[in-house]
Amino acid sequence: MAGPPPYGFKKVKTNLDGHRTSMYVPDDEALPVLLKMYELYMGNMTLGDIVKHLNENNIKAPKGGNWESSKISRTLHNPAYVKANADIYTYYKKKGVNITNELSEFTGEKGCFLYGKRKSNERKYTNLKDHTLSLGLHDGVVDAGTWLQCQEKLDSNVQIGNSGKGKYTWLSGIIKCGNCGYSLIVVNSNDKYSKFYCSGYRSYHVCQDSTGKDISEIEGIVKHMIFDRIRNISNTICNIEETDTAVVNNLKLKIIAIQNQINHIVDQICVSGATLTDLLNQKVDELVSEKNRFEDELEKETNAAKTNYYDDLMKCIDHWDGSTIDQKKILVRDLINVVTVTESEINIDWKV
Repeated sequence: MAGPPPYGFKKVKTNLDGHRTSMYVPDDEALPVLLKMYELYMGNMTLGDIVKHLNENNIKAPKGGNWESSKISRTLHNPAYVKANADIYTYYKKKGVNITNELSEFTGEKGCFLYGKRKSNERKYTNLKDHTLSLGLHDGVVDAGTWLQCQEKLDSNVQIGNSGKGKYTWLSGIIKCGNCGYSLIVVNSNDKYSKFYCSGYRSYHVCQDSTGKDISEIEGIVKHMIFDRIRNISNTICNIEETDTAVVNNLKLKIIAIQNQINHIVDQICVSGATLTDLLNQKVDELVSEKNRFEDELEKETNAAKTNYYDDLMKCIDHWDGSTIDQKKILVRDLINVVTVTESEINIDWKV
């Protein structure tokens, strides 16, 4: 374990099977800052906002320097912090990473080490081909659901612009120009923040849409679209963090393990004789039945945690007018990926 520990940890000496080694333990001073970074980023702050927050509060980066967006990004990407479960195993497998531990070891407790060479012109964590992932001795500090949502946001964060921090509209961060895809930003008009303008037109000169759009009018239309959507939902499929229980994770592990067995047998069928092929096909049928049973159990366990969620959405309609902008943002981001606006129409990409 060469080099300095990740921010939020410190290294201590320990013994493993009679051999002296090192492991990470929480740094009582830095760990709360690390956890705050994840909280702020998932609360729709940009990397730049977090940099500003940390530097203005005189919170030093590793080695005592100032924070930069690239440092925050590398920190949030680091799997040393995640409580690695079956979803983390699947995430890295899909990226072509070599994983040294067995699937059954991903129990949602330990953090990870990711190592491998990258090209000089590549940023860290962008191309993970030929990288290796191993579980560490240390405990993770960020739940897998939050960490994966963070990775999704980091990986898709190619736009520059409004990120949800705006205090004038609950659509900040999710409203985009339907022509160019850039964010719609709130611009001062006659001493009032009353119009949306395309940042692609005003800041980057890549869009022809120069018209200002009335915030209240768009909010009113989107609000009614949200209300109609909620009323039409009979069985929400929103991702709820609390559904990732030990039972759910154990079922995911079993499903992945069975699928791996099926894949292995299918490979064997391709090179086997007729008699052995019949036996292997019979085994595949048995495994598929077992997998289906576990998938049914997984769906049942997941839905059990969502039983009251629809009722909560209906309550949000009843209390909408009395809610703050921040409270509305929470609901809207649970339902909507993005709102796109042109001169003639408004479209919503729904999460549910």
